Parts: sequence; C-alpha cells; structure tokens
Amino acid sequence: MRASTVCALVTAGSIAVTPVIAAAGHGLSASFASIEWLPEPGRTPDGPLYYWDAWAEERYLKAATQPRKKLDLALSIAREKLAELEAMIAEEDEEAATVALGHYRVVMGSARDAFHRAPKELAPLLCQGLLEHQYILSVDYETMPPAERDLMIAAVEFADALYRQAESELPSGDREAFTFKQNEVRWSVKNGMGERSLPSKDH
Repeated sequence: MRASTVCALVTAGSIAVTPVIAAAGHGLSASFASIEWLPEPGRTPDGPLYYWDAWAEERYLKAATQPRKKLDLALSIAREKLAELEAMIAEEDEEAATVALGHYRVVMGSARDAFHRAPKELAPLLCQGLLEHQYILSVDYETMPPAERDLMIAAVEFADALYRQAESELPSGDREAFTFKQNEVRWSVKNGMGERSLPSKDH
C-alpha cells in the first residue's frame, strides 16, 4: 500500500475500495454476489521500495489507537497484501509471494489485536473480512499457476483459524447469518481449492 493511501485512510477514518470485476470458475455464492474484489497491487515484494511501504504500513497501524479504526485500516491493508500475493503467484515468484503472505499474517495479527480490545463490537467486522478473504482466494485459485498457489491455501487456512477464534464473540442475532456465510465459503473453498484446504468444521 502506498503511504499516501494509508494516510488518506487514517485521516478520513474510512475505507474506500474500488471493486474489481472477477469471474468465479465454480459460480458466485449468494452471500458474496456483490463482494468487492481485491484491488490492483501497488508495490510488490519483488520491487526495491516494497519494504519502505511495509515499514510505513506498520507505523500507521501502530499509530491507530482506536480499535475500530485500527481494524478498518488492517483489513484494508490486508486486502492489498492478498493482491500482492496473487500478483507474485501469477509471476511464479515463490519467494516474493511468501513475503506477501507473511505480511498478510502480520497485518491480520494487528486486526486480531484490535478485535481483542472490543470483541463484541468488532467481531462482525473481523469475521466478515475473514470470510471475504477466503472466498476471494477460493475463486481466484484455479486461475493461478499450480506451482506456487499452495500459498493461497496457506492464507485461507490462516484466515479460517482466525475466524474460528473470533466467531464465538459474534452477537447472538448475527450468528445464524454468519453460519450461512461460513458454509458458503467452505463450499467455495472445497470446490475451488480441493478437500485438503480446510479442516473439518468440528475441529
């Protein structure tokens, strides 16, 4: 993420995302028919200025003291990390893709920290973001070169594990809707990525 973009997010306190049209090879899920797809990647791990961007993102996340703003910012940056991951997989650059995946995990660690400060309030926002991450990766998976796309499975597994930590804090009135969404995501992941991509729902 370019530093100017992050600064705008922090200043405005909101997120503006440009939707990217994408086709699902195994069909669109009803819950995600109007999903906002990943943005175009900015600087990627194969470029010389990428680590400056990563440093700037880390500083902005640390500076966001309010839990909701921190979570909003983390979820926005995380989408860019996934865009970088997909871009590097498309280039068949496993080393750079692994770096992007690592930064996605770090950013979502910040999202988890923000969630823990206000779990009841922020559980729906975090859980929605995590389900969208999994769904998008499951749709895009089959379009990627086979050699490196296991890294997308690793990202889905990470997002699923984090979702399982957060879902117990969902308000009772939201749980049925999120169970439905989760089941649709699991169907999409299973059909798009294969049987080994997610553990049993009972685990």
